[in-house]
Amino acid sequence: MCLGGESNYLFTYSPKTHSLTAVAESTYLPQVLKDALPSNGNRGRIADVLDIAQQCLEECATGMRIEDRCKILRKERAVGVIAQSGCRLSREQLVSIWNNGKKKETKKNKG
Repeated sequence: MCLGGESNYLFTYSPKTHSLTAVAESTYLPQVLKDALPSNGNRGRIADVLDIAQQCLEECATGMRIEDRCKILRKERAVGVIAQSGCRLSREQLVSIWNNGKKKETKKNKG
């Protein structure tokens, strides 16, 4: 088996064909995660959490005045910060965005 965490994939190896075969998510995802994913017109709880995380990261980047140097990347199950082409972000800047984002998210969830 080959499992990829960030890309959410699982393959099994077939010695007969010497190839990898994709395993359907529905066979290995826990029910709690299946329930949180968007399906049948339901937005899903994961999308709600990612909306908050994305908003927090955008606010932090703006507050740090680096919004022109970074891009907030939204995926189906993740949100992150990457440097714009030709720009560099220091580790300290990324850590500050992350820490400030966590603080803001906690406040929004409590409020």
